[in-house]
Amino acid sequence: MARMLRHRLHFGPYATPRFRIGQRVEDLRRGTVRIVGVSDRPIQWPIAAGPGGRSLVLYRGLARAVRLEANAAVAYWFGVTGQTVTKWRRALGVRHPEGAAQP
Repeated sequence: MARMLRHRLHFGPYATPRFRIGQRVEDLRRGTVRIVGVSDRPIQWPIAAGPGGRSLVLYRGLARAVRLEANAAVAYWFGVTGQTVTKWRRALGVRHPEGAAQP
């Protein structure tokens, strides 16, 4: 039960955005990137090649989730590590997301 609550999305659902392979989009952390594929995680998300290698594109619903949801929930549903979510939060200037426990 505790595990389910830890990964619960409070502000979702987050739908996979429409995109085309090869399309260029603005990643909020890395700038302009080219979409090269899609992840196979619980919430499928575009993967882009750009500065720093391949990673999920930080835009639209993912950026909203990073701003609002708990670290563990974003990491679980988008298939990344908690460290990645923390890096995204720093890039977006997020100090205390609404879904995270406050000290």
